[in-house]
Amino acid sequence: SQDTPTPRDALGAHTRARHTRKHTMFARTASVGAPSRATAHAKAIRANSQGTSRGGSNARAQAVRVVRARARARESASASEWGVRCGARGKRGVCARAGGRQTLKELRPDLYARAPWDPMRDGDRRLESEEANTPFPSELPGLTRGTSARETYDLVIVGCGPAGLSAADEASRRGLRVALMDPTPLAPWMNNYGVWCDEFKALGFDDCYRAVWNKARVIIDETDVEGKMLDRAYAQVDRKKFKQKLMARCMKQGVEFGISTVESCDHSDPTFSVVTLGDGRKVHAKMVLDATGHARKLVDFDRDFTPGYQAAFGIFATVEKHDFPLDTMLFMDWRDEHLSPKFKEQNDKLPTFLYAMPFSDTEVFLEETSLVARPSLEFDDLKIKLKERLEHLGVKVTAVHEEEYCLIPMGGVLPKFPQRTLGIGGTAGVGDPRTG
Repeated sequence: SQDTPTPRDALGAHTRARHTRKHTMFARTASVGAPSRATAHAKAIRANSQGTSRGGSNARAQAVRVVRARARARESASASEWGVRCGARGKRGVCARAGGRQTLKELRPDLYARAPWDPMRDGDRRLESEEANTPFPSELPGLTRGTSARETYDLVIVGCGPAGLSAADEASRRGLRVALMDPTPLAPWMNNYGVWCDEFKALGFDDCYRAVWNKARVIIDETDVEGKMLDRAYAQVDRKKFKQKLMARCMKQGVEFGISTVESCDHSDPTFSVVTLGDGRKVHAKMVLDATGHARKLVDFDRDFTPGYQAAFGIFATVEKHDFPLDTMLFMDWRDEHLSPKFKEQNDKLPTFLYAMPFSDTEVFLEETSLVARPSLEFDDLKIKLKERLEHLGVKVTAVHEEEYCLIPMGGVLPKFPQRTLGIGGTAGVGDPRTG
């Protein structure tokens, strides 16, 4: 069904089945040249569609134009709205003061006793591996075959995001001759991901964590301020290590790279396909896999793409203090008694929740999220709701290192079947339609 589920209906599935989340691009991205917020957001939207060529659906183009316009409109106003230092600019000011209502910390101080837990050092993050620490190569192996039907690749993959690079790793490990097409295969991944540790460990990537919390908590409403404790470790992925590990495996297993966009794919011959690259080269392959994310460049679909959207505004910030236990990731806090009348009325129809990752006593990632809506909630509304929430919690922000504007298509349509080009990841519509 194309019907978009309501946020309240989706809650149960979200707490059980949430797999990945996008987070802010932390201050460490400065080492590779930090882009402006508008540029960073545009790149984040395109991160799942690396390797695509020009063009695409009208719906996708319209969504990108809307996102860029909103980002440009916010660019000049952001620092003054927060009243704090944003990077090296802006002015310092007071962000919040606690309200008079009794807090959970006052009701249950035992939950907030400072456990000897450091998210940046404790947990499975201690695990190290040579693969995850292998630097990116200065040069990638180019294409050596595929120029004719007599010397085809077994598999050509379009797109070097997590889905495409993972598929290249798995296929080459099984002995297939694999070529991966992407205009910038060594570019850093702009998205950040949060995962359940047991799931990521089962995939063999428990050496790719940046921070780990040994449990998570969900708060539904004001009637249960203690919330529901999830006895399940949660982690933020170290995206550089994650990509380094996959790239090291692919290099060792003989994957070759075409540094180019892809223009088209011709399936007229029943025994092979011909992939036309942006630079004019033609590559012959027995099978083609589209891993271009929601750009959906090569796969055909049975209906128009009219998804709902998960929207979120987040900040990675330094604060004077906060009351989030360092060993617990706040997965969802749906409470809204702190909202002003305008946003309380909006929240009754389209509720949002707080998602918080405490890294230390003064460093924390905070994000206000709309689980799903069609059309999506405005980023400026999410920003105001986050500010009102922080005021209620008594969190005084002293510096904002990064802002995140996150927009994830939810649900959508499935590829036609059968067809010669297969999809994987966002292209295949395998994102959970309830959680993103």
